[in-house]
Amino acid sequence: MGTILLPMLLKRLGPYHGKIFLALLVFVAVITEFLRLETEWFGRIFNMFFGGMLKNKEVSNLTGATAYIVAALLSSMLFDWEVVITSLFFLSLGDPMASIVGRKWGKHRLMGSKSVEGTIAFLAVAVLVACFYRSLPMLVRLSGAVSAALIESIETPIDDNITVLLGSGAIMQILLLIHP
Repeated sequence: MGTILLPMLLKRLGPYHGKIFLALLVFVAVITEFLRLETEWFGRIFNMFFGGMLKNKEVSNLTGATAYIVAALLSSMLFDWEVVITSLFFLSLGDPMASIVGRKWGKHRLMGSKSVEGTIAFLAVAVLVACFYRSLPMLVRLSGAVSAALIESIETPIDDNITVLLGSGAIMQILLLIHP
């Protein structure tokens, strides 16, 4: 849930300073990932502090946190600022809720580790965000919420931090361009 701080901070910084901040975060994240994966001593220190938070697939690959920051920067280059912030809110609130609900109550599997219950939880949170964060037209926000939940429910080799941000952002950006 700490990822909720990023869209809040970016909203406050605005597009110019927000993009600079994201670029600096990406730089630090990439250096950290390189040192973690390529140097034994740094890897030990990193794992001492953060190892317990890593998923199995992240131990020898990029972490979801790095994917999240890189996708945020890429989104900021491709989409309107409010589309970026809105998709970050969807992901940063919906993804942890999907994980919690899916692990605890997920009985009906969609594919892989994804469950119907987790997807519904993501959708519920994203729709609430769409209703209360009124930065874009309602049709755009609701379409973004639904697309974010659907994209998150699909198991792919690409980290869902990337697919959800870029996918829901693209849907919202297209609708924003054609919405009257």
